[in-house]
Amino acid sequence: MIIGVVIAHVPPFTFLPDLVFNFTDTTKAFFTHSFFRAAVPILATMSGYLLFISAAHLNIPKLIAKKARTLVIPLIIWNMPFAIIIVLLQYYNPDIYEARYTLYPFSLEGWLNGLLGIYGEPLNGPLYFLRDLFLIAVLAPFYWMIFKKIPYIGFAVIVIIFAFKLDGALILRDSMYVAYYLGVLAATQKWDLKALDKYAYPLFAVFIMGCIYLIYNKIDNSDAYSIVAPFLVWPILAKLTYTRVGDFLVNNTKHSFLLFLSHTPIMFIFYQLYTRIDNNIPYLVFWLATPIITTFIILKLLPKTEQFFPPLYKLSTGGR
Repeated sequence: MIIGVVIAHVPPFTFLPDLVFNFTDTTKAFFTHSFFRAAVPILATMSGYLLFISAAHLNIPKLIAKKARTLVIPLIIWNMPFAIIIVLLQYYNPDIYEARYTLYPFSLEGWLNGLLGIYGEPLNGPLYFLRDLFLIAVLAPFYWMIFKKIPYIGFAVIVIIFAFKLDGALILRDSMYVAYYLGVLAATQKWDLKALDKYAYPLFAVFIMGCIYLIYNKIDNSDAYSIVAPFLVWPILAKLTYTRVGDFLVNNTKHSFLLFLSHTPIMFIFYQLYTRIDNNIPYLVFWLATPIITTFIILKLLPKTEQFFPPLYKLSTGGR
């Protein structure tokens, strides 16, 4: 899922309604706006499941302290590279890059939004996931106190709250809490997580057809579709067990959080170089090569920093 997130975030971001149907743009749109849109809801579902299967929701003060360490601190640290770059740009040449927030001259609101995403995405955009996940994890035990005797009615209430944005700007990606609550239901209602494995191929075929439908019709809001993604994608992943691909993923999964945290600044630098160097490299080559090179750098080089700066490495990865 994290590798999928990396591929989906190769710059520049393009809006689906603006899609021009040619090979390069359509291929990128397929993976960015539909296929790998499944990654976030699947990760959210897994997070809800793991939290409640471990019974961590029963000790709320301990839960908040742990999530602050594992989510909020990495959120701040991994927004700092962008903050430093933007401060320098806004100091020396504010016209060269239009930043989302004003950091220089100093603005408390700009820094809070930039590092924590108080009212919108932080500077390192994909890390909104950490911001939302922290709030969802803190809220989940309180929702469960209310809904534990009527879990499925509670799920319907959750859907209504976030479908109509009744929470205001509390959760940035509304579908995340719905997906998270599905994970809660899977844990607390003891769902058989292997029940759909025998339907893996037809379910995945439905998923692919749905992805094509979204792109062909340029449907930008795919929240409802992405919520059912875990049920369509999860079974096919069982087929990777004990394969070379599966073994590769298992062996490198310990670095998945680091890959998620650090991929955007690296790809941002690559894109700035790509757009400023006079070259004839087709964008398709850049789009294909960037996630591979980025993943290689992060998996092979960044973990080595643990040898030289173990306390900082542990802090920046939430103690993982």
